Amino acid sequence: PLFRSEDEFLDLNARLKMSSSHRDMGLFIIAHRNDNVTLRWCKYNTIMLQQRAKLSSVQEWIKELLIYKHETGLLDEYAKWEIPKFPVNGGMLKEHGVPMDRNTARVINKLKEYWVDNDCAVEEKQILEQIPAVLEEIKNTSPPRSPNVQRKKKKV
Repeated sequence: PLFRSEDEFLDLNARLKMSSSHRDMGLFIIAHRNDNVTLRWCKYNTIMLQQRAKLSSVQEWIKELLIYKHETGLLDEYAKWEIPKFPVNGGMLKEHGVPMDRNTARVINKLKEYWVDNDCAVEEKQILEQIPAVLEEIKNTSPPRSPNVQRKKKKV
């Protein structure tokens, strides 16, 4: 490999002053260059990484990773794939009793994981049936809230 670690790549980035998109792509390739990349892997990462980066960037990163790994057949398949629309939205979650708070995005991400794990073939109803289990999982993994501390108001 050209770079043994992310640190080596970041050192080069500091010297060459690459754009943030090129830096992020390089870090993505370094992080995933040893992964067993399949079409399913590409689809999963495209959908799940959209929360952190622009869709077009994620697609470009995955295509460049496939080029890096000499996966031309997989590259052609991935290029033909159309991203399906996630059938659930925040309004539906609210109707099903999901509180609109700091955990709403976590609920949506868990439901998306379920949907993607089932090849995006699960209907809206089946996804919504997962809400109680997802809420329970989040409740059990969330850190406890800190007690409300009364702060003194500054004197003006």
